[in-house]
Amino acid sequence: IQCAGASDDYAWRLDEQPTFQTRTVIESGTSSTVNQHEFANQLTHVLDEAAPEVVCIPGWSSFAAFVAMEWCVQHRVPVVLMSESSAEDAVRNPVRETIKRQFIALASAGFVGGTRHRNYLQQLGMPDERIFLGYDAIDNDYFYDAAIRLRSFQD
Repeated sequence: IQCAGASDDYAWRLDEQPTFQTRTVIESGTSSTVNQHEFANQLTHVLDEAAPEVVCIPGWSSFAAFVAMEWCVQHRVPVVLMSESSAEDAVRNPVRETIKRQFIALASAGFVGGTRHRNYLQQLGMPDERIFLGYDAIDNDYFYDAAIRLRSFQD
């Protein structure tokens, strides 16, 4: 499920064909251009129709994350919280950290990019055995080998 067919933050478009089935909450425009009440209703409707067995939520900073979390709690659907935040990326606001702790307490597991991200989720209260590495991972060996091949063409 994707929130919108376009993004204010990223250079992707809906007409790019994914290799998997997608559902789009807002077909035209972005999630920042639609009324929040309307968006919440549409996302809830899409989740109701999809009836997922688990929901992966990317972060906790968007309105969509809170709507999805609320739907999951109401329907007793497990949540995997995807996070690439670390304690060092910004000055932390105690009120926001409290809200994050409450949000994270509702998740069944965390999926993070690295050790710093794992440590931050632990600081916010998620047990280590429920945190898994691999989010935002790339195949370094593939790119290393490709760079060597490309350099050989320059010789």
